[in-house]
Amino acid sequence: MYASQHRRRDRRMVPALALVGLGAMTACSDLAEPLAVSGGPSDNPVAHGPRDGGRDLTVLTHNTYVGADLAPLFGADPTAPDFLSVVNAAWTAVQQSEIAERAEALADEIADGAPHVVGLQEVFQFVEFDASSGTPTVVQTLDMLQALMAALGSRGLDYSLAGVQVNTSGALPLAALPTNPPTFTRFVQFADADVVLARGDVDLQGSAAGAFQDDVPLPGGLILSRGWVRVELEHGGTTYHVLNTHLEGQSLPSVQAAQVDELLESVLAGLDGVTVLIGDLNSDAAAGPGAPSWTPTYDRLLDAGFVDAWVQAHPGGNRPGYTCCQDPDLRNAASNLDERIDFVLVRSGSHPGPSWRLPGRISADVVGDELSDLTDPTGLWPADHAGLLASLRLAPVVVQ
Repeated sequence: MYASQHRRRDRRMVPALALVGLGAMTACSDLAEPLAVSGGPSDNPVAHGPRDGGRDLTVLTHNTYVGADLAPLFGADPTAPDFLSVVNAAWTAVQQSEIAERAEALADEIADGAPHVVGLQEVFQFVEFDASSGTPTVVQTLDMLQALMAALGSRGLDYSLAGVQVNTSGALPLAALPTNPPTFTRFVQFADADVVLARGDVDLQGSAAGAFQDDVPLPGGLILSRGWVRVELEHGGTTYHVLNTHLEGQSLPSVQAAQVDELLESVLAGLDGVTVLIGDLNSDAAAGPGAPSWTPTYDRLLDAGFVDAWVQAHPGGNRPGYTCCQDPDLRNAASNLDERIDFVLVRSGSHPGPSWRLPGRISADVVGDELSDLTDPTGLWPADHAGLLASLRLAPVVVQ
């Protein structure tokens, strides 16, 4: 129990945060806690309704997407006359990504797959404030987690928060008076989180969450942070540890490598039963060394005893399993997915080598990648990533 040059834009928050002056951060210091949703994670056992008697454990991972291409913010000069225009263009793109509409599409995805556990990454909350009168007042809130929970509830689906890890947070100015330093009269606060949802009949034993020790320090004392959420559950007579994470991007391979070290040596070390690692790992299994989307992470995890659910479910590579990436505005007419960076990886006992297959049955399917999955009425892709749904029925006896 627990107490770029490449077509895939790098959406890290580094450039955006680097543009934030300390004045904007100070203006946000008294605001409400981001991503505060009732029914959050607990370090104690969680009681739910009737237990699922079946042996299959179904998990879903999906990067839900910030909603904009932040590349124009890369290298932008906060003292330049067009700085606020650049920030406003990014904020406009976020609003046009129709977060509430995309949450409905994600809820449909969950309804269709009925996963026991859902791991979500890049779950953003945005709060726009007007500070022209001196006291910030809320103009609007765009909250993917809140919208998704409402959409699930409207479908009669029983899901609750099993764990949340808030990572990078900060603020960006949208308007300012020409004082020195500038006096911000409007700004948008944001927070990024990793989230785990559990179906109501899942026998949750507890949860834990944390930030990786290796992060990226930024100007003004700000930090680009990544984290993880881990839940323990009993299902079909087996103990499962499901960990959801979003590793640092390919442009910072040393940071990503350090995060993998921490996962293997600490966060995932010494766990009993079956360990299921899900998330956006930013390591393209469909590419090789030298490709912009490739890092050693995927191979390292296989060497550490994890089995790729997609590979076991689709031997011979007859289906590519691409999960990334649609256009930043989500309006491309045909799917652009050409990378495999979202995974369900499973470890249970010892294994004789990288070709080892887990005893039992595994199925896996890419979801949210068909034209029929486009949102209504705008016709957007649910996210720039597709989701990955996997069902695990492992043999009851595992050789240690």
